[in-house]
Amino acid sequence: MPLSVNPLLRARYVIFAGVLAIFLWGTVAVVRGFAVDNSVGVWFAQDDPALVEYREHLNEFGATEWTLLMVETDSLESAESWRELRGLTTALGEVDHVRRVVSLASLAGAEGRPAELLRQLERHPVARNLLSTAGGASRTVLLLETDNFLNRQDAYRQELVDAVHATVRRYPSITDHAVAGTSVINAELNRSALRDMFLFFTLVTLLVFSISLALFRSFRDAAVLLIGAAGTVVVTMGFVAAAGYSLNMVTIMLPTVLVSLSVADTIHLIFAFRERLARGSAPRPAAEEALRELAPRLVLTSVILMGGFGSMIASSFLPTANFGLFSSLTLLLALVADLLLLPLALRGWGQWRAGRALRRAPRRGGETGMRPFTTQEEDLT
Repeated sequence: MPLSVNPLLRARYVIFAGVLAIFLWGTVAVVRGFAVDNSVGVWFAQDDPALVEYREHLNEFGATEWTLLMVETDSLESAESWRELRGLTTALGEVDHVRRVVSLASLAGAEGRPAELLRQLERHPVARNLLSTAGGASRTVLLLETDNFLNRQDAYRQELVDAVHATVRRYPSITDHAVAGTSVINAELNRSALRDMFLFFTLVTLLVFSISLALFRSFRDAAVLLIGAAGTVVVTMGFVAAAGYSLNMVTIMLPTVLVSLSVADTIHLIFAFRERLARGSAPRPAAEEALRELAPRLVLTSVILMGGFGSMIASSFLPTANFGLFSSLTLLLALVADLLLLPLALRGWGQWRAGRALRRAPRRGGETGMRPFTTQEEDLT
């Protein structure tokens, strides 16, 4: 049965309303549920033996991890430095998700002269490993026992690290400091991943728009391409958020990759439509001919791509499986949009452009101002 845009035209308002509703749902889902998480819990299936063993370890010894804070002062032999070290130890203990702080000040106990306290701590099995005077400057390490939540998708680790930095900066005797530990690595992974996602998604989107503008030599055609790709990505990311998935170092690439994948079929359809318009076809026949010729090819190539990405779903490494799943979903959504929405958009756009060209054509009706192109205007539909 020949493909026709007539059924689509008859249901165009229903189609556009449904697409708008899905797009708005995806936008709301992304805003409410978008999260980046690179903790251990996102890398393995919940029944993975390694994760089960790790969870049992946390249950037995406490769901905590240790963060190291290294601070440098001019000299730990000054009373001022010791007062600020005690104050810093107390202040860090009040930071959210910090359960305990171990430092020279907490181990030294009672007040005393700095030189005497240092001599006492040199014999302490833990404290002597927290002190260094290399290079003439006094450096010490504070141990922070912090919460270690599995499968928690908020940015508590980033907030924790930022709070530690802000707390240290309140003490002027501390000339330098650094933070280390798995919580810091996780926080920086989340921060860098989020920054890179927005950066490269923006760059790729601009690149796709620039290339399409150069190919089509039409701002409107390039805009149709970009709007379709962006809408597909938004809806896919809405499914990601609604399903309770967070992005990680692998799936953070999804928006950038998806905007590139979703434009391929659209480019072919737009070119086919423009070629038929150039041959003299009206917008509706041009859209039908382009769809009739290319639809089988688009379906076949999309199925092949979905099969390739879908094969990754079998991976036991969750980020790879999720990447394959949502890439395949994007290809399916892009195909549906190309087959249902793009012919309507091209037909409407072509009709508007042809009508504008006719309105700009010189009049030949003499004094009556009548135009001899009435039949052509009727053929635009």
